[in-house]
Parts: sequence; structure tokens; C-alpha cells
Amino acid sequence: MTEKAGLYLPADVLEDAGLFHVAGLEDVSLTIEKGRILVEPLEDEEAAVIRDEISELLPEELCAVMEDAGISPREVWDILERDGWFA
Repeated sequence: MTEKAGLYLPADVLEDAGLFHVAGLEDVSLTIEKGRILVEPLEDEEAAVIRDEISELLPEELCAVMEDAGISPREVWDILERDGWFA
């Protein structure tokens, strides 16, 4: 079997990242940044809209801190809605 050129990630690495269900590249989002390649599950369209809205409402630094802490934009959106931010 001849290997194709590219990046090969062991299945256990994907499982550790929570991507155990990934069947192919159509199931993931790849972001190439300086010093890293970010592999994430695809977000649905509604989640993408919420993420964009949150980034418009809150400072970039705060969004980065929440992302680093693993807080999803949906969680933030739900809290803002519940606590009357949009009233």
C-alpha cells in the first residue's frame, strides 16, 4: 500500500480530541495557524452564527479566554439570553 502525501494522525489522537466519530475530512474543520493545526468537528450553521454574534458583542480578548477555557459560544449566548442581555 502506497501512502499519500499529507498529515497522518493516529486514531487515538483524534479520540483524545473528542473526534472519535470522524470518518473523513468532510467531518472536520481544519484551521492552519502559526505554530499549530487546529482540527475541530464541523459546527452547524446555527452555532457558527452564534459564534459570530458573540464575537461582535464581546471583546476579542474575552472571547479568546472563554475559548481557551472550553466555554462554548452557545453557553455564553444562553447565559446572555437568560440574564436579559438582549432585553
